[in-house]
Amino acid sequence: MPTEKVILLFIYPIAISAIGSAITYFLTYRKLKREQSILLVNKLADKQLEAAEAVWAIFEPTSISIGDDKLISIQNGEYILSHENAALFVNEMNKVFCGKHGLYFPRKFRHCFHEFRDFIIYNFVERKLELNSELVKEFELKRKGVRLAIRNIIGSCDLLAINDIKDEKL
Repeated sequence: MPTEKVILLFIYPIAISAIGSAITYFLTYRKLKREQSILLVNKLADKQLEAAEAVWAIFEPTSISIGDDKLISIQNGEYILSHENAALFVNEMNKVFCGKHGLYFPRKFRHCFHEFRDFIIYNFVERKLELNSELVKEFELKRKGVRLAIRNIIGSCDLLAINDIKDEKL
């Protein structure tokens, strides 16, 4: 047997193994990168959900109903504004936004959040306006905007997430 044939018999399997190893390495590397990306996205999504829950938790005083802790309460059929509660609520908003949760708010939510906070500061804390029906309507509209933005973060606006799950073929 000539020497060239013997050398080719040894080189051929080594070359095939090297090519196979390179392909396996490349495919494994891509798979691991994809898995890491998915883990990162899931972790960030969890952080966004926690941030949305933190904001949702402080919004109870904004509901217009009977209660001493409300910004706007109903007493004897009339709206009563508490400037003190408004200032306390703004402080709570700032604590949430400037805390660890504030890092994970989406841009659209931040816009609604700041618009609502600025409305409260300008009308209820700094100027201490008396309530009228227009001011109450604007308050409710801005409050609704923030609450819908929170629901959009978690995907439950109008229970769309639940409907998606029901439609999914499991």
